[in-house]
Amino acid sequence: MIGIAHAGWPGVAAGIVGKTVRAMQETFGCRPRDVWAGIGPAIRVECYAFGRDLAQRVIAACPPGVPVIVPQPDGSVHLDLIAAVKSQLDAAGVGDVEDSGICTACHTDEWFSHRVEKRTGRFGVVLGLKGQVSTKNTKEHEE
Repeated sequence: MIGIAHAGWPGVAAGIVGKTVRAMQETFGCRPRDVWAGIGPAIRVECYAFGRDLAQRVIAACPPGVPVIVPQPDGSVHLDLIAAVKSQLDAAGVGDVEDSGICTACHTDEWFSHRVEKRTGRFGVVLGLKGQVSTKNTKEHEE
């Protein structure tokens, strides 16, 4: 099975990562330890100045002790959205996580960044499963 979820800060604060893994378990019977998760292009901690009030909502939605907020020398804080998502995947039992490493704020020539550009855009995503899926039942397939 395959699925996708958008986990910006509001989604992370609402627990969308764990909810998605649970829905995959309940609907398809998958085991979290068998799930591969990919983190696509997203704003990275270096570029993500964040309000302290909103930061508390993200902190509360992550396992204790995860450094999702990075204090800056000027007294502001930055959000490490990737650390937050990874911590929620780990808490849900997903151990195989791959991060694209792409910062949307640093690469506005290729990606939209509302924070940088003050405009909204959309990303297209194509998902696919490798291999063939047989619709034949096992007994017929063996004959």
